[in-house]
Amino acid sequence: MKEREAPKTWPASRKMSSLAAAGAVPPRRLPSSLSYEERQVAMNRTMSHLLAFGLLLLGSSLAWAGETKSETVDAKGPFEKGVAALEKRDFDAAIAAFTEAIRLDPKDPHAYYNRGIAYGEKGDLDKAIADESEAVRLDPKDAQAFYNRGLAYGKKGDFEKAIIDYSEAIRLDPKDSQAYYNRGLACVKQGNLDKALADFTKAIELDPKDGQAYGRRGVTYARQGETDKALDDFGKAIELDPKDADSLFGRATAYMKKGDTDKAIADYSEALRLESKDAESYCGRGLAHMKKGELEKAIADFTDAIRLDPKHGEAIHNRGLAYARKSEQHLEQAKKLGYRPQ
Repeated sequence: MKEREAPKTWPASRKMSSLAAAGAVPPRRLPSSLSYEERQVAMNRTMSHLLAFGLLLLGSSLAWAGETKSETVDAKGPFEKGVAALEKRDFDAAIAAFTEAIRLDPKDPHAYYNRGIAYGEKGDLDKAIADESEAVRLDPKDAQAFYNRGLAYGKKGDFEKAIIDYSEAIRLDPKDSQAYYNRGLACVKQGNLDKALADFTKAIELDPKDGQAYGRRGVTYARQGETDKALDDFGKAIELDPKDADSLFGRATAYMKKGDTDKAIADYSEALRLESKDAESYCGRGLAHMKKGELEKAIADFTDAIRLDPKHGEAIHNRGLAYARKSEQHLEQAKKLGYRPQ
């Protein structure tokens, strides 16, 4: 079954543990992601504008962040270039610009913070962590820097450190719904589903229109066997975003758990309309068809899943079961027609 394990604001692959469907191996799913700088660039742009405005007000005799006005003005140009590059997702250019800004003003935490974002987007997590750590050292009250470092630790698989950083971000900014959401994901990875549920619930409380939080809470309820609660959350996620193929998949699999194959097929079909190359939804729908005795449709879906993913073990296994049941039907039909093997 599909699951988003990566944070909302950092692209990466994720996986959700299965809801068991009796009689066959249940499918798994890899989700999509959101852009990291969507969360950060607006604040960065505001910071650069405030910096420029502040410098005009301060006058020639005042220093900013311990540097002379001329040094700060020099650093401001590369800083703004870096912000613009982040907006364009030109991460190499952003890194070069923020590196120059740091050379001109080594005490500016925001330049380290933004360069850390660029390194994170490129997948250079060690450098991202180093930059966000320097941002934290220069400004220990920067909740966003702790949040960003938590993202990097999570991507590296160090969920304990990720949780520590998300917790500090929450302490500094208790209304940051995404920090709760991402800490919940890290708790899921550590197997602490109760804490994950609490964090997803808090994220929803802070942002009731956060469909992903409903979806992740639905996944967690499903893992705990709370199928009805999972269905409610998947339904809310779909209500908030009818194009949420992951929640459609999750709800379909929950319907399978309850034995409602018709509703499961409808949701798998809608998920496939949205993501036509999703092997997992083909596999799930094939399983639903097989449970209804619609073996030709089941075989067709399993075959599509295998075409998209030739190493898809669940689809290969389930197609074998469908072929076997179809063979049994043919043998039974032959017997009814009076055929007896010699």
